[in-house]
Amino acid sequence: MSDDLKTIRVLSEPEARQAVGLSDRTWERLKANGDIPPKTRLSEGRIGYRVCDIEAWLDKRREDGAWKKLGDVAQEVCADIRDHQRKMQRELNRRRDD
Repeated sequence: MSDDLKTIRVLSEPEARQAVGLSDRTWERLKANGDIPPKTRLSEGRIGYRVCDIEAWLDKRREDGAWKKLGDVAQEVCADIRDHQRKMQRELNRRRDD
């Protein structure tokens, strides 16, 4: 499935609720407060939630500073690995020179 189709895929209400990990009760409370992702009407009797709308809704709920972007974490880890490699190389060189 292409990335475009993944983002416009529509989930049923139970699938959407399960995807975000909420209980029925919590979902219904948020729904009553108008605090759920926007609905998409698929037919007269069927609604759904687009995956891209669910992702946007989750992004809006993200707490600042609580999470780092994956790319930032990867850069930090790579920097730590490079530092460790340099230290190890210096130690090997020092032992070889002794």
